[in-house]
Amino acid sequence: MAFSEDSKHDKLNIVIVGGGVGGLGLLRSLSTTIDPKKHTVVLIDARPAYVHLISSLRLVVSNTDNLITRSVHPYGNHTFRNKLAGNGTFIQASVTDIKFYDTGKGGQVILDNGGIVAYDVLVLTTGSILPHPIAFPTSTKAIEEYVKARQAEFAAATDILLVGGGPVGIGLYS
Repeated sequence: MAFSEDSKHDKLNIVIVGGGVGGLGLLRSLSTTIDPKKHTVVLIDARPAYVHLISSLRLVVSNTDNLITRSVHPYGNHTFRNKLAGNGTFIQASVTDIKFYDTGKGGQVILDNGGIVAYDVLVLTTGSILPHPIAFPTSTKAIEEYVKARQAEFAAATDILLVGGGPVGIGLYS
């Protein structure tokens, strides 16, 4: 659905939806190439933290070496580096709708918390929905509780069958 643009802004607003590998990779690239006088960047993700999925396989199996501190990285000011320092914003929310201006240039992202974020450039890097046991919830406390519950499940198991020796099977086995 298109609608009229309500207001003009001085800087080109780049909105990235999804703070996983793709979104953070783009953010890292932008941090060294854009002009902070001409651009702002907004990162939107449902989780308050980046979850390193490769190490999360080991994380749900064992609490050895307090792996959660190396696998779950909260978004914050450190997320926006170099030219983005002080010029980027993180919003924890889920996108419920995307509206396009009738000019065909830009639009608005509608959030589940009632927020509305205008964009000139919109990049969707939402990734995939992952299966149990690495389907992490969307709050820090819930992630920690989820990890402890999965670790307890694996610890209590008398038999575990891993089918396949690919990255997931090896990650869970280690």
